[in-house]
Amino acid sequence: MRLDGVWTGIMPQDVAMRGSDYNSLDHDPIDHARFGAPAGATGHGGGAPSEPAACTLVYDPVHDLATGRVSSLEARRRAAPSTTDADTAAAALGPARDGALGHRTLGEACRHLRGWRDAGCEELRLSIDVSARDIARPTVVATVLAALSRHDLPTDALELEIDERTARTGGAAARTNLGRFQRLGVRLAIDGFGRDAAPLAILRDLEVDTVKLDPTIVRGLGSPLRAPHFALALIDAMTLVARHLDVVIVACGVDTVTAHDTVRNLDCRAAQGPFYGPALTTTTVVEYVQERLPPA
Repeated sequence: MRLDGVWTGIMPQDVAMRGSDYNSLDHDPIDHARFGAPAGATGHGGGAPSEPAACTLVYDPVHDLATGRVSSLEARRRAAPSTTDADTAAAALGPARDGALGHRTLGEACRHLRGWRDAGCEELRLSIDVSARDIARPTVVATVLAALSRHDLPTDALELEIDERTARTGGAAARTNLGRFQRLGVRLAIDGFGRDAAPLAILRDLEVDTVKLDPTIVRGLGSPLRAPHFALALIDAMTLVARHLDVVIVACGVDTVTAHDTVRNLDCRAAQGPFYGPALTTTTVVEYVQERLPPA
């Protein structure tokens, strides 16, 4: 946990960074000449906003369905407009899962979050996907703590997302690292839940803070035949389990007002998807979030 600017509860192995593992992840100082600070950033890099040459980060907001506020932002990679190769562009779109802790994704996203918090979005959290390979690395905990410390962020400002297959079949190293993150206060989420008919026992065996329902479940609400009934039953069961385990259920892929109303009435606590608009750029986050804050 973070207390008065000091990291406590860190195990010796969490700071034992070694050789190529250290260099392959996000430990390099941010290149401020190439990556500009987000709007509103103060004291953490400065400079005018700019975008990486090949791809840039955008952020998909997660909305609290009870208040309408933005509770967190999921980092995603998006191809820059100059990208012409269709395969490259397709690969750059979507969650930043493969190599999420490389290519400066983690450090750059943390720097953006620091700027947004400085600009008045103090409770905003960052969500980022982590691959099965990265979550098993011996240096992953130190990598994450270094990025948070560099930008003066508490551990609970970050939520790491793993997919349901990693949650079910991750090896001993992955489970050990997930346990360390949980003890240090870094939030954990299972992404794409229900894509492979994941058993609810995952929530018994792995302590997580958030379960993100796969978009296929939400889309099933508007499908023919038995799909809507299955989707309703699954969401209803998940929200019941979540209440007992104090887990936040996020309905992903919400694309219509009907889906929004349905998941809200089923007691999902949060939602994200195209219904709420396109992904946000680094310079539009603060305005979007503050527009959804309750009146003073």
